[in-house]
Amino acid sequence: MRLLLFTLAMCLTLFVSAQTPSVCTPDTFFTNHYENDIKDLAVKRIYDLMSPDTVLIEIPPAYCDTIRNAMAPIFNLNNLLEADSVFRRYCVHSYPFGNIHTTIKVVIDPSYSWTAAWVGLTTVTGYADLDAFMSRYNYQVTGYSASYNEVTLSPTRVLNDRSFVDSLKRFSGITDVYFSQRIGGAPYGITYERGAENKFIFLSAWGDCPSGCLNAKYWTYTTDDNCNVTLVSVTQHITAPTPHYATNCYPAPVNVPAIANAAAINVYPNPVNDQLYISIARGRYMLTNMLGQTMQQGAIDANKAINVSEIPSGMYFLNVVDDIGRSYNSKLIKQ
Repeated sequence: MRLLLFTLAMCLTLFVSAQTPSVCTPDTFFTNHYENDIKDLAVKRIYDLMSPDTVLIEIPPAYCDTIRNAMAPIFNLNNLLEADSVFRRYCVHSYPFGNIHTTIKVVIDPSYSWTAAWVGLTTVTGYADLDAFMSRYNYQVTGYSASYNEVTLSPTRVLNDRSFVDSLKRFSGITDVYFSQRIGGAPYGITYERGAENKFIFLSAWGDCPSGCLNAKYWTYTTDDNCNVTLVSVTQHITAPTPHYATNCYPAPVNVPAIANAAAINVYPNPVNDQLYISIARGRYMLTNMLGQTMQQGAIDANKAINVSEIPSGMYFLNVVDDIGRSYNSKLIKQ
């Protein structure tokens, strides 16, 4: 019954946005907080494509670059299209809930002398090939269970752990290697698909997640190669308030990078009452609200004011493209 109610509730679509221009350049804050998620999504993509790169333990940078540049435009919307909710309020992540694990379980044969080091939680064993392998990929011994002759290994960086496990099984004295079973639903998650456009789904969930999570909210975005973002849908099933640990995780302000080919123009007055002036000879403009809905658009003539009197008071996103294709983005306050 819970699953049925949850499925029906998730059909609720809160809104669908228009395409909104953004910036593809990842900033330092985004890179610092989402690099592990990008690697997690890259690993999944490698296996989805059944690429020969699945044998690599180091994640090839090209996969990460593609995903990073596809996700950055969403982050760079700052507070548009609920991007502030995804990245700053709920702080949705894939790692460590997705495709890469934070620990590996290794069953050892204690008849091999080198295993005594791992039993004593010492990573270096004297087994030269194994020590070189562990050192190269920065795995450490972090636990031991005598009941099962089972050692816990933890990485110090994000790698393709499936390939790491396959390689580890080849060493003498290791009888089995597996991942710890994850119980219940994941409280967060990001999925990525690459088709004609990039598609991202962000999930935040809470409430009895070991049993599947009672509350969930999904944001579905697409981005294209020109850094345009569409918020396809926001769907939710919420019966309880968002817990404190899932809100306002990154309160620091987000700085949106400047567009490299931005036009040198002035937009005035800002705030504006009725008449808006944009100081380029020719071009086009588009005003969207905070939900990404287009409120007004049209041609620009430097000698004529744009009448915005019919737009409700509030904050808007202004995109201007001049006649040679240079772009300008800013916020506009309508009084």
